[in-house]
Amino acid sequence: MMQATDDLIQNLSGHAGDSGNAASLRLFLLGILFLSFAAATGLVWTLFGFREDFAAMAQAQPFLFKVSGALTLAAGAFLLVRRAILPGSGPFNALLIIPGLLPFLLFAVVDPARTENVSAFLCSVDICVLSLPALGLILAAMRKGAPTRPAQSGAVAGLLAGSVAAAAHALACRNDHGLSVLLWYGVGIAALSGLGALIGRRVLRW
Repeated sequence: MMQATDDLIQNLSGHAGDSGNAASLRLFLLGILFLSFAAATGLVWTLFGFREDFAAMAQAQPFLFKVSGALTLAAGAFLLVRRAILPGSGPFNALLIIPGLLPFLLFAVVDPARTENVSAFLCSVDICVLSLPALGLILAAMRKGAPTRPAQSGAVAGLLAGSVAAAAHALACRNDHGLSVLLWYGVGIAALSGLGALIGRRVLRW
């Protein structure tokens, strides 16, 4: 029975995707990643607008920490998503997200000042809102694969969506204190992971 199940998973992982193979699904998922970032960036521009001092901000320490952390976290989450929908493509290893946490942690050490005002808290809310289109796109893409753990797969989909949204949000964010960024960006991304797990439990069953 176990061997039959393993054979079924291997067969699904080798024939997932629009063109009938795992390679096409990987390419499709990569396209979804870029589309998710474009959607989040478009929402940032529409809802908030980019910071007026964008040219100077783009070279400043806070922006570099925020963007490098969010993008590195997204890269790790992307690998987890890919492994979740293609059983046999690699072990599910949560250590892949650690590199993405390091810039945020370093930023908190470099600038431990805290801002507890409403605008800092709203970073979490903003990231959640910006993540929703990306979460929908990523979950839809994952349905083309063969996720064997729906809740866990949904959680990493939320992690990826939240990380992408956090990177886009940095274009408008005025929360430039390290500890505050670690806290409120972390809350927003964690909330999306939880939401992804709840939705994934239902929509990623097969």
